Amino acid sequence: MRSLLSQHITTPVAFNETCCSRRFQLWDRQALIITNLTALARSHPAALPSPSMSAEEVLKSLERYTEESGESDHETATKLGVKGSTLTGWLSGRDRPQRSMLARLAGFLRRVGYL
Repeated sequence: MRSLLSQHITTPVAFNETCCSRRFQLWDRQALIITNLTALARSHPAALPSPSMSAEEVLKSLERYTEESGESDHETATKLGVKGSTLTGWLSGRDRPQRSMLARLAGFLRRVGYL
């Protein structure tokens, strides 16, 4: 698979092979998925945390959500797609979420009105 750099996002270019091998079919499928995800990310920039937003701000908003929502930590963790122990580690300050997870947390918190 080849890639072209456009606006700091790598966009894959699918091979136009006449061969019908399984490998080329998979490459074309991967290229299509990546292209669709790239287009989605460009069309919904609010789903990503702003560069000026710190991890601490996201975690404070998450803590406020868990306190005010009336949900158990287990229910909140399930909504976020993580284990309860992971959420507890974030809220206690013992662990920090990875950057990709911060983006998911920010998107969730924006949808529920906490960012």
